[in-house]
Amino acid sequence: MNKKPSRFRLHWGNSIALVFVFFGVFIGILVVGTMRQSTDLIEENYYEAEVQYQGRMEEMQRTENLATPPSLRQEDNRLIVFIPGSDVQNGKATFKRLDNMKLDFEADLTSGETVLEGDELVRGNWIVELSWESNNLRYFKKITHYHK
Repeated sequence: MNKKPSRFRLHWGNSIALVFVFFGVFIGILVVGTMRQSTDLIEENYYEAEVQYQGRMEEMQRTENLATPPSLRQEDNRLIVFIPGSDVQNGKATFKRLDNMKLDFEADLTSGETVLEGDELVRGNWIVELSWESNNLRYFKKITHYHK
């Protein structure tokens, strides 16, 4: 008796099994990929910041009503922050990096122009939050800045 070796035939039963195997591998790759993604939040205490947001909205509206708005200007590797008014108190600029929380930092601000230079300002997108007091009123401005 001469037997021929049987060939593997792909019929509908095998096709369904292969589809389930490939689907399982695909889902596994998606799960591993999403587990490796960074999930840093912009705010460390997100819920506390949300509760205080109504006061922040009033500060932002007060800032929008100023005759001269605060601004950022980049010259070479320096960043110049302008705060209007002559009696600025408790001025602070908070620099937040969306892709790397370790690069976040704060700087003190004064009336007029404050020049920031140094290696803290890495090239890329930053969210800059300016906050200060003037005449016992608080002001706040959030600016998106791309540092070249």
